[in-house]
Amino acid sequence: MAHHITTAQSEIATPIIRLFAKKEFMQQRHTSVRIAIYVLILQSVSSILALISYRSIGWRELNNLYTSSERAAWLVAALCSLIQIVAGLLMMRRKRWGRALYMTTAIVAIAFYFAVSPGALALSAVPACVAMLAVLCGRRGSRYFAEQPADQRIGARDVFSVACLIGAAALLYRAYVASFVGGGVDVFFQYKVPSLLDFPVSAVLLAAGLVLSPRESRRWRAGIALGVSAAAMANALIGYLPYWQPLANLPGAPAHVFSILWSGALMMVFFVIGIADQFIRGSRPPRATLNLPDFS
Repeated sequence: MAHHITTAQSEIATPIIRLFAKKEFMQQRHTSVRIAIYVLILQSVSSILALISYRSIGWRELNNLYTSSERAAWLVAALCSLIQIVAGLLMMRRKRWGRALYMTTAIVAIAFYFAVSPGALALSAVPACVAMLAVLCGRRGSRYFAEQPADQRIGARDVFSVACLIGAAALLYRAYVASFVGGGVDVFFQYKVPSLLDFPVSAVLLAAGLVLSPRESRRWRAGIALGVSAAAMANALIGYLPYWQPLANLPGAPAHVFSILWSGALMMVFFVIGIADQFIRGSRPPRATLNLPDFS
């Protein structure tokens, strides 16, 4: 009888162990935390590049077009972006003080924006920071920082795969922003290339990155790359809300107004979010079935 009970308990325990093992495998990927950190780095780099591009206008023209408080906000944004890149890289190594560095920088930056910038413009920076802190300081973030980074060798193929996926996410985000604020061009060796060409280039890089990825992680990596782009797109839309014509007439709004294709911009965000969600869901291992023994 004791042997029968032990065998029955073993039959029950085996699928439960498998179930929790697969659940633990899902927790170790930390998808939402990784997306949040990658978005932080992507948008910080994009912010610095955008501020550098203003040099082409000329300092005298900038002084005439923008107030001293706006220029001060730009300098603070550039400094905070540099610090946030460092914080993001530290958080990729699961360093808790990288999270503390980001929290401190974000709070100080928003306080400064409220002091020198129009209220609506400063307020538009709050949702992204709140969402980031909710992910990093929540239950999932705590689990992420509690684990030690895996020490494993990365082959050349995997390096090229990750590089392609990073390029795909960055170019998709850049092309998206360029499309709903009026396009623009990049200059390469004196050749002008429309920024909207980043869309097909990002698709090619995404495909190349997935082909070079291990078969079992392709869907998850595709979901991560598209999820990063989608989250960055959503943050950009929120950041541009104060420049929308209906809101630009309110007190505390910025002086400059952008003509933004809101319907197309929103559709694109939800479209990319939907595809990323399907990839991430499809990458999850199937749940183990719990087969209880028949004691009848």
